Amino acid sequence: MGFAGSERTRRRRGLGVLVAGVLVLGILAAACGPVDQTPAPPGCPADPPDPITQTILNRTNGDRSGEGLPALFWNARLACLADEWSRYMRDTGSFRHRDLSATIRSPGFEGYAGLAENIMVGPGNMDGNSIENTWLNSPPHLANIMGNYDTIGIGFARGADGRLWATENFGRHS
Repeated sequence: MGFAGSERTRRRRGLGVLVAGVLVLGILAAACGPVDQTPAPPGCPADPPDPITQTILNRTNGDRSGEGLPALFWNARLACLADEWSRYMRDTGSFRHRDLSATIRSPGFEGYAGLAENIMVGPGNMDGNSIENTWLNSPPHLANIMGNYDTIGIGFARGADGRLWATENFGRHS
């Protein structure tokens, strides 16, 4: 009996260590955020590159937190996408959304289950707070901010006419 009891105890301890290890790995994975399958293109910002994008990221996550939603992780690929679209709108004078249904099927977006986008054009003196407030006061933009996403990228461009063109891209990983 003594041997069987100690064997059972050893197995329970081993199982407990295994469960604890799996839990720790899960917590670490959640803390690190979603992992893209492909690296971001060269030159994409690993972190918010300026005070405007940092403020928008902080405000977005604060607004989500106030509604009991998880924070969004900064995503370099989405930041490049947002920056590129802001520059495109500025350069063409075309204020419209990108075709995200085509984007999600393009190389580099294989790990995404969903994408969304907020765009805005306004006076050049806008800061991150005024941009976020503009989006919060628009029901479709607010829906994206509060949506089922796990990552975000933000970009903006200033026009020669002084206007500021901004894009906020949201992503949800599979």
